[in-house]
Amino acid sequence: MLKDKLYVRSLGVVDFHEALSIQNAFHSNDDDYLLLLEHNPIFTCGSGIQEENLLDVKNSGIKVVDIDRGGDVTFHGPGQLIGYPIITLGETRGDLRNTIAFLRSLEEVIIEALKILGIQAIRFEKYTGVWIDLGPEYKYNDRYKKIAAIGSKVSRGRTKHGFALNVSTDLSYFDKIIPCGIEQFGVTSLHELGHTNITFDQVIDTVTKTFLNEFNYNEIDIASHSFDEKEYNTDSEDEETTASKRSFPASRSALAFEPVASSSTPDQGDLSRFSVESVSAIQPSLRLLGRLSKAGVRVDLEKDRRKRPDWMKNTIKQTEGFKELKELSKDLNLVSVCEEAGCPNIYECWESKTATYMILGENCTRACSFCLVGTNKPAPPDTNEPKNVAIAIKTLGIKHAVITCVARDDLEDDGSTQFVNTVNEVRKASPGTQIELLISDNRGHENSLDKIFNSRPDILNHNIETPIRIQRAVRPSANYARSLGVLTRAKEQGLKTKSGIIVGMGETNTEILQTLRDLKNANIDIVTIGQYLQPTPTHLPVDRFVTPAEFDEFKRYGESIGIPHVESGPLVRSSYHAAEAVDNLTEKIKS
Repeated sequence: MLKDKLYVRSLGVVDFHEALSIQNAFHSNDDDYLLLLEHNPIFTCGSGIQEENLLDVKNSGIKVVDIDRGGDVTFHGPGQLIGYPIITLGETRGDLRNTIAFLRSLEEVIIEALKILGIQAIRFEKYTGVWIDLGPEYKYNDRYKKIAAIGSKVSRGRTKHGFALNVSTDLSYFDKIIPCGIEQFGVTSLHELGHTNITFDQVIDTVTKTFLNEFNYNEIDIASHSFDEKEYNTDSEDEETTASKRSFPASRSALAFEPVASSSTPDQGDLSRFSVESVSAIQPSLRLLGRLSKAGVRVDLEKDRRKRPDWMKNTIKQTEGFKELKELSKDLNLVSVCEEAGCPNIYECWESKTATYMILGENCTRACSFCLVGTNKPAPPDTNEPKNVAIAIKTLGIKHAVITCVARDDLEDDGSTQFVNTVNEVRKASPGTQIELLISDNRGHENSLDKIFNSRPDILNHNIETPIRIQRAVRPSANYARSLGVLTRAKEQGLKTKSGIIVGMGETNTEILQTLRDLKNANIDIVTIGQYLQPTPTHLPVDRFVTPAEFDEFKRYGESIGIPHVESGPLVRSSYHAAEAVDNLTEKIKS
């Protein structure tokens, strides 16, 4: 049955293997998606590849991958708009028996988009793709240049792969191959043709509109990655310097500060109102405010800080079980994220024998604006840590252990070896304990992630944290698509997967539902949704306190679209009711 709604996700720069994993997951579901993005440099080879067309790829230093589309070799890189339609075909969206009809429709999408932008493009009957005719004054081989490559696969009536339109692409990469196996003609881009005034965002908007028209969608659901990755490069000296200076005391006294009031809007903000004089030492930095403004989050620094509503208050009960676990963790020099993050559910979880341990030290290599963990230079991994975690879990009879970590971008293996060693030690010491790993994105490194996946945890958790729009504002070293890629790759490995969303950071309720939709199509088993609380006045301000009724709606919606278990509430954190969620999931699988 054809869908009336198209889900469009503008994802920014995404590594190819991450995008492919997302495609595969979304392809296994029913929702129709158009993924719009850029790739880091890569050569891809379809089923029709001829080795002689790989002229100089071995000396290029760029990865070459074989993929399950038709066609020969092409190049993907920055400045090239990649479109991956993952849609169900039918009478009005191509003939299921004729993939060529779908390719022709994709050509029409690009031709019409370029026409709107003031560029006349054509198609060759002999060659798939979109071409520019430079005019009869040119010799035949110089007259025609390809501006968009198209290659797809249709299986079970669903499409994969798509098109690549050269906007400002570095065309020199194409010299290392015979693009699409067509030797007599070259390639071009909008910028090479002189259309440097056309922005990448304009191209995205125009292509989206022509795609909707060509494939007869009545509704559209758009979520956009709004950041210029070059402008907000977190590897810059300023970012590193800022991160290296931020540290927090071990005590939770910082939590006494109340959140700063603010308001959110999806519209782009204005930096002019943020003067140096208006930002004191106990308010968020200009850099953070700038990122928020770029993402459309407007922060009113003049408003008084708000008190937490009644539903955000939690009764503290320091039971004997809590005291025992706390003392043992101290004796073994372990870091409990329950304490480190100031979790409001620490007493309930510890009493029920669910605990979260943070390995790889107390200092993170990233500077997420919502997180209390310090960002001083991390110490080398403690070789005794895996055994100490296992001893604590065995001694205390922990039924469900969540093992997480700080990001360790400074380590070649991203800390994956420490995860594996910890899992092995826990299994030896306490074989009946369920193990949940809450991991970072490991910079998307396949080797590191595969090492963790191969340890076969009972649950693999990676938090997506926020909708697309504010992701890079809140987590400047993260990437929404990368997080989806981590989760979809874990699912490909046969693991149960889990993710979490923090609300009240500048997103809208609609964006939360969009994120739940994406997680559903990524085949996530468990999702947690909880309220953000500002740990200190220098951190991200609380945008709003989401009501219990809204949390209930998030849960209802998530489970109604097919997520097996959604834990949603003001005080919910990633590990909240972790054991119960796994038990609930197991029962649903059995039934």
